Amino acid sequence: MEAFWPRPKVVVSTCLGFAAVRYSGELIPDRLVAALREFVDFVPVCPEVEIGLGVPRPTVRLVRAGEGVRMVQPQTGEDLTERMERFSQGFLGSCKDLCVRVRV
Repeated sequence: MEAFWPRPKVVVSTCLGFAAVRYSGELIPDRLVAALREFVDFVPVCPEVEIGLGVPRPTVRLVRAGEGVRMVQPQTGEDLTERMERFSQGFLGSCKDLCVRVRV
């Protein structure tokens, strides 16, 4: 009898071999992702696209502001922090059965 080993599910950035969603409209071939495709089920996600930013899009930067860090689009001056936090919390909340959180 053959042992059943469930395929791990791995959250990965969509731009790493799945779709051309990088800010520049590029897709980044990734050797590790390619090597793991046979062994895992990927859950690709692009947070920037999920919060409504287009492709291509102006770059975003993480900038220190007081005690925290803000996500800002320098070209437009738009602060995207709250949108990204809402998406991130919702996404992580929806994948509790899927995600293993490692603290370092």
